[in-house]
Amino acid sequence: MKISAQTREAAQAWAAANADLFALLRGVTVRFRGTVGQRGTFTASGVVVRVTGRGADIVTAKHNLFLAAGDDEPDPVGFYTTNVRAQLVDATGRETASAEIAGVHIPDGAVQDAGYDVAVMRVTDAGFTGAVRRLTTPDAPGYRYLPPAAGWVIRPLSQDAARTVLTNGNPYTGVVNQSARDFTFVQLGYGVYQAELYGFGFRVMPAASLAGYAFVDPTHDGYTRVFTFPASETETGARGDSGGPVFAVGPVRPAPGQPVPGQPAPGQAPGPGGAQPAPPQLTTRQVGLVAVHSGANYFANVADDIPDGPTVNNALTLTALEHVTMPD
Repeated sequence: MKISAQTREAAQAWAAANADLFALLRGVTVRFRGTVGQRGTFTASGVVVRVTGRGADIVTAKHNLFLAAGDDEPDPVGFYTTNVRAQLVDATGRETASAEIAGVHIPDGAVQDAGYDVAVMRVTDAGFTGAVRRLTTPDAPGYRYLPPAAGWVIRPLSQDAARTVLTNGNPYTGVVNQSARDFTFVQLGYGVYQAELYGFGFRVMPAASLAGYAFVDPTHDGYTRVFTFPASETETGARGDSGGPVFAVGPVRPAPGQPVPGQPAPGQAPGPGGAQPAPPQLTTRQVGLVAVHSGANYFANVADDIPDGPTVNNALTLTALEHVTMPD
């Protein structure tokens, strides 16, 4: 991920202020790595969304299959599962798990470098699933942010919800959805950050900062459910970030049913002199997966991802809950 010093400082400040949540988000971000013949080392990104008795399910970009396999490979899925491993890395940069990929699910059913640019991969290795489960124990830093649904570590938003928060509550012409405003997007990946150097990177983008966004469905080359926003040579996802997660983090809000400050909770007596004691305030915060990184320079009427052109936008593919669940 290529970002400016200012963007990096802002991201680091956000991570420090939200340390428990960031520990979870970084913990579930996956690095894919493997040797792909004479082309050397392949790197891509992904995100663990669920862990069950059947294994850990990872969402990534479908086009990673073809980047790894090359143009002449007749079985890109088989090539990927044979040559690429899924890895987890902790906050110190230490690899905590590395495992083979046991299976691949293509949500749109099309094993081609087009269409819905999402693949779901399953890892069954006990060491890998154990590392994921340690992120979900009650003493884990991000435990309070886990979704209530059993097995989910990070729950993808529905397609409508993803579209709404990405547009800061303005998904269509009409009434603004106030409950979907002021989200922050946290993008993580293991891509190029300088020359040919790969490493962990992240950026934090308030929804209001994504002016100039567009939904492109389909793009010129046939990708679907794509959200683009302005980017530049110094502010962009890069090679290796493909499939990396973009999380939607909502503002801190009072939990439902909380008493209004200055008023006693039901059954609570007024304080001395009639003063109302300040009731304890519980808060809630919505956290979900909204998209994965697909690339740069995706358009409706111009060829996608031209390597020689200047970077003018980044493209994300919406990871709608109804499309990314691994069939059991």
